[in-house]
Amino acid sequence: MWTVVVCAILCVHIAASLLARRSFVLTAFGDILQNTILLCATVAFLANLRSGTRKARLFWAFMGLGLTMWLVSQVMWTYIEIYLRHEAPNPFVGDVILFLHIVPMMAAVAVQPHVQQHERTIRAGTLDFALLFTWWLFLYLFVVIPWQYVSPSESVYGRSFDLLYVSEEWVLAGGLLLVWRRSEGIWRKIYFHLFGASLLYCVSSLAASEAIALHLYYTGSLFDVPLVA
Repeated sequence: MWTVVVCAILCVHIAASLLARRSFVLTAFGDILQNTILLCATVAFLANLRSGTRKARLFWAFMGLGLTMWLVSQVMWTYIEIYLRHEAPNPFVGDVILFLHIVPMMAAVAVQPHVQQHERTIRAGTLDFALLFTWWLFLYLFVVIPWQYVSPSESVYGRSFDLLYVSEEWVLAGGLLLVWRRSEGIWRKIYFHLFGASLLYCVSSLAASEAIALHLYYTGSLFDVPLVA
């Protein structure tokens, strides 16, 4: 059923992107659809907090936190495009939230809920999150922020952000691939789906970022189709 729903949504999006011209209606359609999908995903992930082992609940909590941060960034983008009716600027103020939303997902993978739990690994999971957050925030401040505030340069900022963001996505995908190889049963299936989704997102977000740099991207365009998928 969910496969049919996803395919139907993608077909509608492709049709809208091909047939509709760039307009406020198309922008609203694209933004509202992405917000709705992210909200549903966030609720679905956080719903798993009601059951399972403590490590499993910590895994879903970190994943849910990552999706919540992603949703906040998307809502900020939507506010600018729909409420203010302005094209989202580049650099975008929500870029730092978008960048950091992957960090809790990395921490979730590091928890490894498929491995037998004990208190030490649960405490280590929260410590992993703090260390990962500090490390990636430092990299963002060192590599990206200077070109946004110290010596503003849209082109250099875009290249720096894309390089660091793709590196972050590849680390997440690599971590998921590693735990997938070491797991079995339902967790193996979960890791595989998350790996496939993260890999698709990595490629599609890079394409969208390049389109933004070339001023070819607009919300609701074909560049959004793989992101929605």
